[in-house]
Amino acid sequence: MTRFAFVTWDGGGNLGPAVGIAQELIARGHEVRFLGYDAQRQGIEARRLDFCRLPRSGGFDLYGELPPDQRLAAITRNVWACPEHLQDLPDALAQWPADVLVVDFSMQGALA
Repeated sequence: MTRFAFVTWDGGGNLGPAVGIAQELIARGHEVRFLGYDAQRQGIEARRLDFCRLPRSGGFDLYGELPPDQRLAAITRNVWACPEHLQDLPDALAQWPADVLVVDFSMQGALA
């Protein structure tokens, strides 16, 4: 059995495929955990998938009431190029070690 950790965000198209892959991995006997944002928790856990909030960055609300002119900068800072991911991932993986880490391609801080 292999342990997979998925690092993702709800970017309007990238979470669905990750969930599908995770469900297939579980059906094949592997363990899966998602690492992400509070706004994702309900949807992921509703599919009976394990979820862990990213400790520092996971509170960012992708769907919060940001003015349109601030939204792109906030997503860039808190998701795509989030410096807190440099600490979030090692901390989360220390609590739940994974054999395979699957990171959304647009999360450059997490990939680093």
